[in-house]
Amino acid sequence: MVYRKSNALQAEAGLSYHPKINVGRGATELREHEQNNARDGDVVHLTTHKTVKTRFMGRELSFRLSHALFSSNSIDEGTEFLLKTIAQRILSASEAGPDASVATVMDIGCGTGVLGISVASRIPNAHLFARDRDALALAFTRRNAMENGILADAVDTGPALLLDREDRRADLVLCNYPAKTGMPVMTAAIPWLAALCTPTGVVALVIVQTLADDVRQLLGENQLEITYEEHRARYSVYHFRRSAHAVADAGTPTDEEARSELPPPYVRNRKPTFSTVWGLPNFDQPEFGLSLALKAVSSVKLREPCLFWEPGQGHAAREFILSHRPEKGPLLAGRDVLALRVTAQNCRAVRREPRDVVCLASIVSLTGHVPEGSLQSLVVHWDPVPQCPMEAEFWSAASTLLQRGGTVVVWSASTHIHRLLERNSGFSLVNSRKARGTRCVVLKKG
Repeated sequence: MVYRKSNALQAEAGLSYHPKINVGRGATELREHEQNNARDGDVVHLTTHKTVKTRFMGRELSFRLSHALFSSNSIDEGTEFLLKTIAQRILSASEAGPDASVATVMDIGCGTGVLGISVASRIPNAHLFARDRDALALAFTRRNAMENGILADAVDTGPALLLDREDRRADLVLCNYPAKTGMPVMTAAIPWLAALCTPTGVVALVIVQTLADDVRQLLGENQLEITYEEHRARYSVYHFRRSAHAVADAGTPTDEEARSELPPPYVRNRKPTFSTVWGLPNFDQPEFGLSLALKAVSSVKLREPCLFWEPGQGHAAREFILSHRPEKGPLLAGRDVLALRVTAQNCRAVRREPRDVVCLASIVSLTGHVPEGSLQSLVVHWDPVPQCPMEAEFWSAASTLLQRGGTVVVWSASTHIHRLLERNSGFSLVNSRKARGTRCVVLKKG
């Protein structure tokens, strides 16, 4: 599916932005440019919770896990279940080695990379395509692939959503399907997954048991052939492929989709000037912390250029545009492709094209993509990774990016803001608001 690409920020008024990851299109145009960036490794190191060891088809593997990503304490049951069926039904365990017909593997929603890396480790000269909406997940996948002996040029990572246009095709498509995408997305995702396969390729899917009947019905409706299925109390696995009669396409958009940054099934509530999506909070009304941030954004003078980190559904960025009427839209940055896409769309709905849209693994990575002292304002939803203190890194990034006299607006749980302020250096507190366990503060750089 084709989506309009955000315009890159042009050099202006002394601003000259570094190359960055643009999230306006599908995965093939969203290549991670951080693969050789030292900050990528730093972020993974800072946010690693533990390393776990496992075996797949006789090979010892180890994986870094993070509290910021799915299944932070162990390899989850669904992944282990799917790998068991792949080993038994798709990859040959004979002396001849893995099935030679599998040369390319695509891991959709890769997380820390356990599925794709495990399978690729058993296929000589395999090429792995890993896709996830979270840039931190992609950073972990790259690191885990390297630490398990998979060469960097054999791993292709890219931030993407389910249903994005994808020009690559794979012999084996893997997916531990996220259960909370909503039925409209899942309805479109099942044939889309099949369309990612080569003509003889197979999809190996694991799904929570409560959705198993829905998936089976969708497979039938789309004339997809089930080659194997297995069920447990909590999970179901389906291996399926396109039949001779099935028509599936992962690259042809409808007219509506061609006009939109977002695959339409993601949209939960659509209004003329503001839309919200499945899979992100605040889809009906702003929670308390965000409400405090909206008051701050509307009442504090925020000068351009202004960058929003982790913009969510886009409430605060939209409020900035409506309250301050900037000549150009804000910069948008964060880990989550979905949040960046919906925020960009909501900015355009009030007639401001984002200056740029950048998908990065951490706010620490901003200093490698935005020139020093180039921002006047920084608006941040601070959502720290549990047990990974990064307050000092936050202030270092803010100090590097902002000009003297620049403004920071940051909101989070009150305890998180308290810890953040304890490490503050070089910023003066201008305003503070609290409500029901949340807090929003405004500070200026001295």
